[in-house]
Amino acid sequence: MGLFERLQAKEKAREGDDELIDLTERGQTPAPQPVAARQKWGRPGPCPDCGGDGFLDHIDMIDRIMYQHCTDCLHKWQVTESELAQQSSS
Repeated sequence: MGLFERLQAKEKAREGDDELIDLTERGQTPAPQPVAARQKWGRPGPCPDCGGDGFLDHIDMIDRIMYQHCTDCLHKWQVTESELAQQSSS
């Protein structure tokens, strides 16, 4: 993914965030999303065990793997970029 594609993806993410703000301003709440659907590539996700805050340890840019751990229960896990793409498309 080149710089242009990353900038486009970032802009689309901002548009989605604006939609959530508009819903809350009108007194509506957005539908809760599954934990996996909320995780984005390059950002820490919630712990798959306890749902606590994840901490992104490092990213393997060759194999496209994010290594994370939970700040609450210290569980360690890894997620590939292709797994996140599959989860977001379903």
